[in-house]
Amino acid sequence: KIAIASSTRLEKIHKRFEQANLDINLFDSVIGGDMVTDPKPNPQIYLKSCEVLNVAPENAIALEDSDYGIMSASSAGMKAILVPDIKQNSDEVINLAYTKVDNLLEVIDLIKKENNNEF
Repeated sequence: KIAIASSTRLEKIHKRFEQANLDINLFDSVIGGDMVTDPKPNPQIYLKSCEVLNVAPENAIALEDSDYGIMSASSAGMKAILVPDIKQNSDEVINLAYTKVDNLLEVIDLIKKENNNEF
C-alpha cells in the first residue's frame, strides 16, 4: 500500500501530477493538507493516511525531505526515512529519522535489504 501525505492542497497535488503526465491512481490514497486541521509537524496527516490504508503507523514508513515532515512521521510512530533535498536538515531532525539516505534509489535497496528482517 502506498499513499501521498502532503501539506499541499489536494487540488494542487492533482494538478502537479497532470502537469508531469503521471498517474495519481498508482497511489492507494492521497491526503492533502486541506484534508486535515493541523499541518505538519503535527502527525495528523500521517495518522489519517495510515487510517485510510488500514495500516498501523508502526508498520509504515514515510519518505520525507523536510524537518516538519520527519517530525510529523516520527510523532505518528512511523519509520521516517530522511531523503535530503536542497535545504539542510537540523541535527535534531536527523536524529529523529529512522535512517537517512542520499537519494531515492537507496530507499529501494534499503527495503530490499530489510525485507527479510523486521523493518
